[in-house]
Amino acid sequence: MPKRNVDLYYAYQESPPYIYHAFEAVERGTGVDGDAVKQRLAELLDTTPNSDDFHYDVMSIDIPEQAPMPVIRRPMPVTCLDAQYEYKCPSCGRKLIPNAGYNYCPECGTHLEWP
Repeated sequence: MPKRNVDLYYAYQESPPYIYHAFEAVERGTGVDGDAVKQRLAELLDTTPNSDDFHYDVMSIDIPEQAPMPVIRRPMPVTCLDAQYEYKCPSCGRKLIPNAGYNYCPECGTHLEWP
């Protein structure tokens, strides 16, 4: 499978008890200004590049030319006493609420295609 060479810019901000992350991937060799990327990532994290709680790095990685597509499965209709649940995940069997606004099973991550 063909690979793409990218530079992955990574930043995080420590704000106890949480850590917030931001990423930007850029084609390697495109002449991107690393300081400009650092500034954008800091802005996404609502901080500045020179703040003590801001951490930044870049790494070169190879990724597939085309990301693999997830397997899409339809939720299975079920009959149950609790009318709130009308479907279940075809992979793990978790009861699902139709029209709840999610396209992935919250239990196992199966990509769902609603009827």
